[in-house]
Amino acid sequence: MKIELKRYPETHSLNHLINSVSGSLYVSGIRLCHTEEHPGTALPAGEYRIVRHYCKQYARFMPIIIPNSPNHQHTNSPNHQITNSPNHQITNSPNHQITNSLNHQITNSLNHQLTNSLNHQLTNSSCEGCEQLELVSNNTSMPKQCPMLKPGNGVYHRADGSIILGTRIVPGCLSHPLQAFMPLAERIRKALSRGTVVTLKITEQ
Repeated sequence: MKIELKRYPETHSLNHLINSVSGSLYVSGIRLCHTEEHPGTALPAGEYRIVRHYCKQYARFMPIIIPNSPNHQHTNSPNHQITNSPNHQITNSPNHQITNSLNHQITNSLNHQLTNSLNHQLTNSSCEGCEQLELVSNNTSMPKQCPMLKPGNGVYHRADGSIILGTRIVPGCLSHPLQAFMPLAERIRKALSRGTVVTLKITEQ
């Protein structure tokens, strides 16, 4: 099952005014709903894997977003394009090799830390230490960093890396979040129960 998030350009979504990253979510090429993300904690463009994990705060299984591979975040970066360009075959100077080597080490180190952090949360039952807030609603912030697909009316004070689902009213504001979230959550549940791999691809237009 392939899910794709297409982020709108900043000039289109007025992100610089509303402090939110707007986009649309597609399943098998069909637009399902609109999205909002916190600009400070929005996941980098790339490919991710979706798993279901029981969320203590929401008291239900939620679609959790985890890295698909250690190098997923930079597969479409400018550095990657330069590395694979014809000029790269010509430019093989020692300084160029050293720079690429250091960039590669730093990139792998950061990706490895992110992967380990998210996998640790899922495999070591760290959700048990997640505070169960009172009066949890669609707009309640998570007490820790835990990227997931979730319903909500907007980003507001959320900074957990999640993608908020709903129907866009104005930039930064969503309506009917549960009507957008529940069908997607059920499709993900059925796909995973059949052994189908569910992926999320994030692109910036």
